Amino acid sequence: MRGVLKTLRDRAYDAVYRDGDFALQFIGDIIRGPSIDRNAAFSKRHNKKETSILTDAEHRIFAKMLVREQDENQVTYWKRRKALFNHENKKALIREYHNLEKRQEQIKTKANSRKEQSNLEKQFKSLQNPSNRKGHRQ
Repeated sequence: MRGVLKTLRDRAYDAVYRDGDFALQFIGDIIRGPSIDRNAAFSKRHNKKETSILTDAEHRIFAKMLVREQDENQVTYWKRRKALFNHENKKALIREYHNLEKRQEQIKTKANSRKEQSNLEKQFKSLQNPSNRKGHRQ
């Protein structure tokens, strides 16, 4: 019985993420607080359904992109997450994010100008929020 309820709960949360209706999860988070395990479980199930197969390294990079930021409110995080999951070309998005990470590391090691680092951070923000970019589905 417990397995059936767990499956029903997982499917309900998947529907919430997939359809954009955040009311169910919002109420659940109010009652018992946000659950990192539930978000990770959804990511794992969603990635299994992907048509384009990502490598393990790409999965790790994509998981970094899905992490909620400190100053990000819950609804914005859900919308950003949905946009990332629905992005049409995840491989290109992940590749671009990884290239930005490499450039940021080079800047840190070489101690280059703060202006270039600020520009990279802006690019990271825009890349992690694909709803502002072309090439995504909603």
